[in-house]
Amino acid sequence: MNTPRVVMQETKKAFRAIYKKNDLEAAVSALSNLKGVGPAMASAVLAAGAPEVAPFMADELLLSMPEVEGIDYTMKEYMKLVEKTKECVARLNAQGGDWNPHKVEMTVWAYYIARDLKPEILDDMPDSRGNTYGVPEPVKEVVEERVNGENGVNGEVSKENGEQKVENNQLVENNQTNGVAEVEDSQKSVHSLSPEPEAEPVGFTSEEPVGFNPEPVGFN
Repeated sequence: MNTPRVVMQETKKAFRAIYKKNDLEAAVSALSNLKGVGPAMASAVLAAGAPEVAPFMADELLLSMPEVEGIDYTMKEYMKLVEKTKECVARLNAQGGDWNPHKVEMTVWAYYIARDLKPEILDDMPDSRGNTYGVPEPVKEVVEERVNGENGVNGEVSKENGEQKVENNQLVENNQTNGVAEVEDSQKSVHSLSPEPEAEPVGFTSEEPVGFNPEPVGFN
């Protein structure tokens, strides 16, 4: 159980290992003796108390390491992270900076969050050689609205200088009306060339059939 006395005891042991022995791994092991505390939680405490030595074991910092395959909260993985962070600190300070492992860790975390939530603020960020690349201006395109899928035919609506010009609308209406009339006339002319069918007789005629003898044969 993490009683106040045990917490103070292990915490003192951890920072004593850092400042007197310069042993970061022993400090992490001391804090990990507390219940529910592992290397990641221990690194958070040490980063707050000794930022010049210990970075926080953030997921974003783990994923930034080269050849990383996944997130593993172990002592071995944390010490590997510490070495990579120290290399980065040395490289940045050689360029005239004032960096420590905790500053590098916070910078990497901020970059990951900005890339996910607001990537446009990273557009002018310099690369490893110090070059910046501005965002190219979007190419302006001419907007055209087409009617009936044609350009310049059948009443195209074009935009010029902010005004709309409607062309050949009356011509479209006349062409459509004349087209319907011509179709009807052509249909009538075709039907007029064919002969009218003769009307078939309905019922019987009043005339008697030829050769019919009204009186029976053989009766007087």
